[in-house]
Amino acid sequence: MLFHEYLLSDYTDDKVILKVKQNEYTYKEIIEQVTVFEQGLRNAIITKSERVMILMENGLSAICMQLACSRLGVIYIPVSPYEPANRIQKIIEVYEPVAVLTEDDNPNNLLNDAIPFCNVTKGIVRTAPLREAKMHDHSQVTENDTLYIISTSGTTGNPKGIPMTHKGVLCFFNGMLSHCRVSTSDNIGTIAPLQFDLSLLDLGLAWGSKACFSVLSQALAYTPKKLIDELIRLRVTQFHSVPTVWTMIIGSAADRITQLTELKAILYAGDKFPVQNIMVLQQKLPGLRIINCFGPTECIAFSFYDIPVITSPDTQVSIGKGYPGNIFYLVDDNDELITAVDVPGELWVSNGALFNGYWNNEALSREKLTKDMFTGSNTNRVYKTGDLMSRAADGNYYFHGRKDSQIKINGNRVELDEIEQVVQEYTGVVDSVAVYQHRDDNPRIILFLYAGPGQAIAEESIRSYCRSKLPAYMVPAKIVITAEPLPVNVNGKTDRKKLLEQLKAPVSYNK
Repeated sequence: MLFHEYLLSDYTDDKVILKVKQNEYTYKEIIEQVTVFEQGLRNAIITKSERVMILMENGLSAICMQLACSRLGVIYIPVSPYEPANRIQKIIEVYEPVAVLTEDDNPNNLLNDAIPFCNVTKGIVRTAPLREAKMHDHSQVTENDTLYIISTSGTTGNPKGIPMTHKGVLCFFNGMLSHCRVSTSDNIGTIAPLQFDLSLLDLGLAWGSKACFSVLSQALAYTPKKLIDELIRLRVTQFHSVPTVWTMIIGSAADRITQLTELKAILYAGDKFPVQNIMVLQQKLPGLRIINCFGPTECIAFSFYDIPVITSPDTQVSIGKGYPGNIFYLVDDNDELITAVDVPGELWVSNGALFNGYWNNEALSREKLTKDMFTGSNTNRVYKTGDLMSRAADGNYYFHGRKDSQIKINGNRVELDEIEQVVQEYTGVVDSVAVYQHRDDNPRIILFLYAGPGQAIAEESIRSYCRSKLPAYMVPAKIVITAEPLPVNVNGKTDRKKLLEQLKAPVSYNK
């Protein structure tokens, strides 16, 4: 079975299955739009295994284009139209899409000669010359074919591509539904942007359960009272978001939470949910189901955990045991299994949803993917997550941070090294370090930079430069400029912990 077949089955023609802003769409209307896009791709001579970028907000066109690509075996790369132009250009250079598909003639004023866009509301046009395209592949699309490529932050400064097959995505969907399935009368609401794989999870849960799917505007994340109004208007029964959305609601609209009388469940991913905020929600909406979804983009996610009623703010929230089909290994620094409880180690995971390797990066693929050395299986692949975990006596796992510099801000995966590399290109910067400061109410990135003797660099100049080169969620919240070299530890490496201690703030690398 393929992605589109899984999602578009067992509906009646007149059932409303998608709501976007003020509009509602029936199953029949969705099928018609998917068919229009499919024919548009055919007319543009875009065929199996070729790549297109979907540069759109999450909504009708973006969803239907994903399904049209699935029908033809065209690989899609979802990207937010609010990314900086230079980052979009890098993604284009890395993946070489034959078309960049938008809903706007000039999305976010990014249009220029170097980035040719195609407004799908006016028809689909191939921007790559035919002579550069592969021979047209008319073979049947199979479950082992690549469905999409998620582009994440990379340590080299270039985007890191994570391709997922139809089979991998559907394996994840089945695992998710075994824990999270909703009824056909439910309405799943999301605020996730297209390039965040939480949006794919949301779509899979809604349509995999034959329920309705509601896409809310991302702008509502910054206007909590309007967000509550929209959740009420749409009669959302389960809402998915990153925890910061609820942090803002609790901070400025806590008195209105009790008005969400039809909300039965929420699911969160991408960041730690402050325990105090979980307690507030459980007090204001008794019986609310709160699901912690955890896992890397390399398999979308691997665990779902229903949070019990919490009575103490000191409670540590588990990530669960993994959905059926997952195999977890806790490994020490010598790659030996940890069998004792409550002992932290790196989590290695094996499941049917694992990707097959990074896009055009064999070295990194070999580093992160390995054969299952613990069972001797020649078929099982194991992914080294870089997540530090411990296993409790009841079998549940607990997250303790990251081994590397990869963190998440509002659900977006960020390599701190990428920020440093961008800043290093600024004239006058000698050394720079980006660190992650975990605070339950406001996790943030702090940039320390050494300007060198005689160099005068203004904080606002660096901030403006970062805004022009990086997505908004990667722009440091605080910038510290020093005339002294950055501190190093006994190994000669920059002492990130000492830098944060200078701010008299706790440090935690959180996913």
